[in-house]
Amino acid sequence: MRSQNLLRPPHICIVMFLLCSFTAVQATISITNFQALQTESSIDLEWITISEENTGIFMVQFSTDGKSWEEISSVQAAGTSTEELTYTFNHNIVPDAEHNIFYYRLKVISADGNSFLFSDIISIVITNPAPVEETVQVYFDLSGKSFATLDNAPSGIYIVAKGKERTKIYLSTNR
Repeated sequence: MRSQNLLRPPHICIVMFLLCSFTAVQATISITNFQALQTESSIDLEWITISEENTGIFMVQFSTDGKSWEEISSVQAAGTSTEELTYTFNHNIVPDAEHNIFYYRLKVISADGNSFLFSDIISIVITNPAPVEETVQVYFDLSGKSFATLDNAPSGIYIVAKGKERTKIYLSTNR
C-alpha cells in the first residue's frame, strides 16, 4: 500500500476589522418629582430636576396600557444645570369609558441626539367629576311652563325631580 501524501491548499484566513469612531455623550439627569394631576380639561404633568448634564429634549410619552407608547409632545431641556428646574406639560385629553388609567413617562434625549434614557413610569386613575350639590329653585307659572335658577352652576345637564316626575334641564352659561 502506497502512502499518499495529500496536499492541502494553504488556508487563508482573512480577518477584517472595521474601526468606527463614534462618540455618544450620555445625558445624566436627576428627576426628584414626576407627577400627574387631573384637572377639569386636562392631565397636568410636572417634573422637577435637581441636576442635568447634556440634556436636550424631554419627549413626553403616553400609554393607555403601559406597554404601547405614543410620543405626544416635546419639552426643551436646560442642557446643563445644577439648579432645581420645574417642567410642565398639559395633556388635553378626554377620558373615555374604556380607559380610566393613563400612563406617562419621559424619554430624555441627549443634547447631541445620540443617546437617550427613560424616566420611571407614572400612572393616574381618571375619575369622573364629582357631582355638584347646588340649590335649585324651580318656578312654575300658570301655563305650566317652568324655569329654574342655578346661581354659579357650571354648564351641564341637571335633572329636576318633582315627585316621581323627572325633567332634564340643559344649562349653558357664557362664562
